Amino acid sequence: MKSVVSEKHAHAEGDDLSELGEALRSSTERNGIRSISLEERASLERLAASQTLAHAPRLKKILQFIVDSFLEGRTDRINEQFIGEAVFDRPAGYNPAEDNIVRVNMRHLRERIEEFYRTQGCEEPFILEIPKGKYVPRLTRRSVEQVEPQDGQGNEFLKL
Repeated sequence: MKSVVSEKHAHAEGDDLSELGEALRSSTERNGIRSISLEERASLERLAASQTLAHAPRLKKILQFIVDSFLEGRTDRINEQFIGEAVFDRPAGYNPAEDNIVRVNMRHLRERIEEFYRTQGCEEPFILEIPKGKYVPRLTRRSVEQVEPQDGQGNEFLKL
């Protein structure tokens, strides 16, 4: 599988986690390319390689496109029209109002991402979000929150 975050977007920030900030929203930018830490990159890679997305090549393709476009500073490309053309091979100028393939797949991707962070990725240090109605991703450091155990038995405990 192709890396969800290409090598040119990763950079080492040392071991000081306090300098990471809010990844995609406040990532550093050089020549239009946003840089993310190796820890942030590893977190995105685990999401892309997860069991949650294992049998969803279309969703992985969308995820890769939107993350790479954002990191390249090309947020103008992260819209329904462009995703339809670039990811789903729709012809230039196709009408998204008549073809909902992007909206349907984005809904599925959001659901899978949420599932990942509830289960396999419950201890990930960063959370990727794609706000409903939008396509530009956000990667934020996970804060202390109450998380219910995977078995659903209650007994809430704190996670970082």
